[in-house]
Amino acid sequence: MKKIDFKSDKIILLTIIILDTQKKIKQKYEQLGENPETHLQGLLHSKPITYWDYVEVDTLLSLQKPRTHFKDESIFIMYHQLTEIVLKMMRHELEQIVEVNTPTEDFLISKIERLSRYTAMLITSFDVMKHGMNYDDYNEFRKTLTPASGFQSAQFRYIEILSTRLESLVNNEGKKRLPAEPDIIHYFENIYWKNKNYICTNTVLKIFSTFSVFDILGVCLISGTTGRIRTDTP
Repeated sequence: MKKIDFKSDKIILLTIIILDTQKKIKQKYEQLGENPETHLQGLLHSKPITYWDYVEVDTLLSLQKPRTHFKDESIFIMYHQLTEIVLKMMRHELEQIVEVNTPTEDFLISKIERLSRYTAMLITSFDVMKHGMNYDDYNEFRKTLTPASGFQSAQFRYIEILSTRLESLVNNEGKKRLPAEPDIIHYFENIYWKNKNYICTNTVLKIFSTFSVFDILGVCLISGTTGRIRTDTP
């Protein structure tokens, strides 16, 4: 019986894989109007990516800038930065939902399951606020942060807009100002957090003022005034 040369077969298979990969790379850059040889040669000089650089850990670890000498203020900052990251993860899923005209059941279930997990992360992470800081120290350094508040998070506002009909975000006071046949701009101009008596109206509006009206209304139009996920009025 002829002896099977596994080593030779492995070399042949590896060669086939390499040639196929080279062909696909060549096709990719040719379709982009680029010279594939130049890109391949560039790989000889490029540094391999590391986890630390890819996640930009140096940048992340430099973002905590306490205003006091209390040690737990750093915990307070990191907790809220993590919260904003999780909110961005939720926005990422919601934006995908509203961009699909006819989402399938499997697609929606997958996205809602992710959103549920992210929500659970936010709920359980509040233990950091309850048990992860010295209570007396917190009450002292928190005074230096006035009037800053987590309620001022613009991402909360985006999530609201992506999650419900726009008119659902208009409270009774705002509804009194609506014309007989309101359009999307009327609804947006009378959202509840634009009311004068809302706890952080000025700060929220200041944050949103960095975006053009077209940016904000673009979010509304993408989600539609009939958002995919219906919630009640806030």
